[in-house]
Amino acid sequence: MKAQKFVKDYIKRSSKVLVNLSKGGVLESVVKTTQAILECYYKKGGAVYLFGNGGSAVQAQHIAEDLECLTRNDSPYPPRP
Repeated sequence: MKAQKFVKDYIKRSSKVLVNLSKGGVLESVVKTTQAILECYYKKGGAVYLFGNGGSAVQAQHIAEDLECLTRNDSPYPPRP
């Protein structure tokens, strides 16, 4: 089955990317960026603007959804008043 092989290969490649995120300085950079965004939003009452064109717009939308998850009631971060 072509589809089954494609899905397995995709999962394998995606797994490698996720594992590599924890290596080198990538994880620390992601954590620092996340902390800066949360501090801007929660402590300073700021806003986060994301934008893109084409595929970048899809990435911006995905990041916005991930950030939105942090403001839900079941999140470890309470909704901002």
